[in-house]
Amino acid sequence: MHGPNDHFQEGGVPSIGPMYYFMRGPQRIGPAPRDQLLALGLTRDAPVWFEGAGDWMRADQVPSLRDVIARLPVGYPTLPELSYPPGPSYSTRHFTPGIRPSTFHVLYYWYLGLLSSAVFISLVGIACLVIYNASRTRNHAWEVAGGLSLLGGGGLLLAAQGLFLMLLYQCWSVIQDGSAQATPGTAVGFLFIPVFHIYWMFVAIAGLANDLNQYVRRYNIESRFVPAGLPLAGCIVAVFPHLNLLISLLVLWPLSMHFFRSTAAAIAEAQAQR
Repeated sequence: MHGPNDHFQEGGVPSIGPMYYFMRGPQRIGPAPRDQLLALGLTRDAPVWFEGAGDWMRADQVPSLRDVIARLPVGYPTLPELSYPPGPSYSTRHFTPGIRPSTFHVLYYWYLGLLSSAVFISLVGIACLVIYNASRTRNHAWEVAGGLSLLGGGGLLLAAQGLFLMLLYQCWSVIQDGSAQATPGTAVGFLFIPVFHIYWMFVAIAGLANDLNQYVRRYNIESRFVPAGLPLAGCIVAVFPHLNLLISLLVLWPLSMHFFRSTAAAIAEAQAQR
């Protein structure tokens, strides 16, 4: 007996038919033909999608899989209830190759190193300018040294912020299961829109803490939660001129990124083990 979605070649011989995808926890399985789904771990309540379907459906609600589901033994274990959003939001575009957990640690320590170097070199530059202004002889070597140090410190600070954005992108990438409130591209890209970025940093930075924590809860991943108040405080302080550099860029956001990368690395490690 063939389902309504089976394809037939000439002479009534059934072809392979549509290829199916289904979710097993946070992992997408497929594409696979119908006769291989049980071997791959299909369960009655697993979300299933195939080409031509509008939305993801429970496996036991797909007409073409009724005979497959009927072969499952009584009492066959099913997945715990997961909050899958409706619609084709679980299509292949939401699943990217896994990110190595070490990526988060490497980027973070480079970011922290550049940020610390920027602060140190900038302080050296300020000290040189103070010595120049306090000197009676006005040795211009101190002035040149101070200016070059401040220029170098500014360049290192820009490089550090570039790594911050790279880390932010990777943290958003690891939780793209269809429930995240932003994609990696929009999370970082919208921060460059003048004026709008003031609102968007509350989504891209403060909102990341909530989305990381929700992902950990949704898939029961062993990881500490990100303290949501820390990046939120950084975003609030960043609204005020001068304070954004001294407090947000140099203190609150580096601390926030410490928790971001730790939780994101735990998620990436859990995904690699599935």
